Amino acid sequence: MIDTAGSSDVHPARLGPRFVSLACADVRIGAYELDAEPRLWALVAEDTAWRIAVADWRARRPGRGKARALRAWHREAAEHLAAGARLARLAEGLLAEVGLVAAS
Repeated sequence: MIDTAGSSDVHPARLGPRFVSLACADVRIGAYELDAEPRLWALVAEDTAWRIAVADWRARRPGRGKARALRAWHREAAEHLAAGARLARLAEGLLAEVGLVAAS
């Protein structure tokens, strides 16, 4: 966190985002919660890595004339879906544990 005590030249809008989005759980986590619970940062890092992997996968979609490559691409989709589901379960448990969402 940036310490702005005694600094009058820093505008609050320049402090950066106040929330981080967790795509796997479709939630946003506030900066205070992140600072209070370091495991949330690890979750944010994993979520970001997963989103990058999915974006990379989407960008590599083979053309229609490449049936073998397209089948492999679809198999990879299943892996990304499974990874996202695993991450969502992990997020749900941690968010419930730290009191950010109700336990299901």
